[in-house]
Amino acid sequence: MSYSNKRTRSSTDLPSFECNFCSLTYPTSKQLHNHKRIHKTVNTPVAKENLQEPVVQSASAQTNLEDVPFDPFQSRIFKASCNFEAGDQGHIYNNNIFMTSELFSICLNNLVTDFGVSTDLHSLLVDLLNTVIRNNDKLKEEYNPKILYAGPVNTLIKSKTDLKSYEYDICENVCLLFDITKDEDKCSICKAYRYKEIDGDSSLVPVNIMMSIGDQLARLLGNDKTRAKLQCRANRQSISNEISDYFDGEEYKTLKEQQLFDSPNDIAIALFLDGFVNQEKSKQQLTIVHDFLYMGYLRLIFFFVSRCTDEYLIQLAIIPGKPKDLDSFLLPIIDEISSLGKHGLIIKKFNGEQIKAKVHMVMASGDIPQVTQFCHHTGHMSNKGCRICEVEGVSPPHGKGKYYQDRCATLRTKDDFVGGKKATGIKEANIFARLPTFSGSCFYGLDEMHLIGHGIGKLIYKLVVLSNTESLEAYWPKSEDGSHFLKDRYTFSLKESDVKLAGRQIQYSRSNIPVSFQGSWDNIIDKREGVRAIDYIDFLLYVISTLLVPLFTRQTTRKALLALVKGCSICLQWNLNENMIVEMENNFNIWHQFLDSEITEKIYQSESSLPKVFSGKNAGNLVERLAIRGYLNCSVDFDELVNPIIPTRTSLDDFLELSSLSPYNYDHQLWSPFETIPYIQEFTNIPTFTKELQTFYI
Repeated sequence: MSYSNKRTRSSTDLPSFECNFCSLTYPTSKQLHNHKRIHKTVNTPVAKENLQEPVVQSASAQTNLEDVPFDPFQSRIFKASCNFEAGDQGHIYNNNIFMTSELFSICLNNLVTDFGVSTDLHSLLVDLLNTVIRNNDKLKEEYNPKILYAGPVNTLIKSKTDLKSYEYDICENVCLLFDITKDEDKCSICKAYRYKEIDGDSSLVPVNIMMSIGDQLARLLGNDKTRAKLQCRANRQSISNEISDYFDGEEYKTLKEQQLFDSPNDIAIALFLDGFVNQEKSKQQLTIVHDFLYMGYLRLIFFFVSRCTDEYLIQLAIIPGKPKDLDSFLLPIIDEISSLGKHGLIIKKFNGEQIKAKVHMVMASGDIPQVTQFCHHTGHMSNKGCRICEVEGVSPPHGKGKYYQDRCATLRTKDDFVGGKKATGIKEANIFARLPTFSGSCFYGLDEMHLIGHGIGKLIYKLVVLSNTESLEAYWPKSEDGSHFLKDRYTFSLKESDVKLAGRQIQYSRSNIPVSFQGSWDNIIDKREGVRAIDYIDFLLYVISTLLVPLFTRQTTRKALLALVKGCSICLQWNLNENMIVEMENNFNIWHQFLDSEITEKIYQSESSLPKVFSGKNAGNLVERLAIRGYLNCSVDFDELVNPIIPTRTSLDDFLELSSLSPYNYDHQLWSPFETIPYIQEFTNIPTFTKELQTFYI
């Protein structure tokens, strides 16, 4: 007898649906369908009277299974981490318990993963935490020891170092900085009022925050270790006929003859100024002022016998915009440095010792437009377009720009900058001319990143790459009537496909570039976003000479480009001698003579001389924090005081010498980090492994 769903009617004639498995009834078919899900394990309809029979059989079968003993060595078709040993009655798992230090390690690893922290920083954090654990006994001696958050740490170091910033009133449009010795109520440029009256308060005024260079140098000189580093200028020994630092140059020797650096504590500094934006697509340009300590870097910079590093870089100010009167912002800095050079610093220590020193600025620098603004030059597009000499510019018959072909023009004198000389392109007197160390045009220097990277390297990139891949017509010669361009007569004309191929060859060679190479070595031909100055330098030194020069058919073009590359390569050397300087000048002469001949033959078209939110308060707070941090890094030896756990520093030149020689008389070596490789130590003893290697190579 088979059962099926059948509809029955009650006396009230209500619909009813009966389950053919358990005889339960439901008012709707949907409810019956949901109910049948509990019978999904039943494959065939079963008679009502036989419903209990499968249950009895299932219980009996279960009883029989329990009687079968567990065989831990039975073959299985699954994998699991459980252990099977003789005598086991089931799958045995060990309940692992994490130790406290392991839990902290996991928590730290989760934070590192969630916030995308680099592996190197993760390692440093682990070392710091291990140092804290090691120094647990010392921490117990303190009252309520704890690691402070960022805010309290900044407050702590500010109170301990006693360094502070100073406010200067500025125009609301960042035109100028008001002279604190004068009672000015209006900006002389835009006529905006100095003070704003809001709710009866007339003292509200925009301010720019600056640091005092004297405050910072006094604390550096007061520290014995830092003062010893600053004395490297006086203690260094020059090598005859070799230039390796500023102190080997003629300018410094002239200052020494004027008795400006008599004391070993005297400090030479340079001023650097550069513009930047605080957001990637921001239109508001900020200007940062640095000092660099030349013990030898506003930025103020110390001149130092060992190469300049960030710890000797002092941020003096961040100007919240591009000022129209830059000299007014520089005046407090120049005035203080002038006073420090004339009267000097006197540091009185608690033991009665007095330390005396004088400070002299020997250089001011930045990028090319910034240096032009420093010396109030009319710019490279004017008739007197060079700030170093009085060469006359010549305009091309078609297009814009200037040619400067005279190689024997008269050099500018110091008086041109001291009093200003409009006839020669110096619009007004230079503020730096107030300093006794001012030497004229040589006082304004250019670093390799701006001069060679963003200067020569970028220009050659435009001439060779962009003019051939993006049809940059600005450099192409024009026809006699000026109606159209003549690319076939362009000096640096190449096939676009050949230039693109060179870019791909750069990409293909990345795997063969040694790890000691400093640049990114990427396909600069196609990837032009975010190209840095160092990338342009690499392009000039390596790509031009190896991949692009062979593509030119004219021997004169190849020779001129190689001469330019060689001259720049010599210029970038750390150490120079007289022979190298002569060779560098000869190579640059080859390049200039080539350009002269191209211009004469009207092959080259000139476009330029060749080469040619108010955030003041926040920016000032940043300068103050940077200054305090820089002072601490210079004067406090945290490694000595804290004795942190730090990883072993190795380089590509660190090797372990193996005593035995091979049959081929080669000295076999191991890279020293080999001893610290964790997974090696898990499998074998390092000395044993080293011995086996020696045996293998004998």
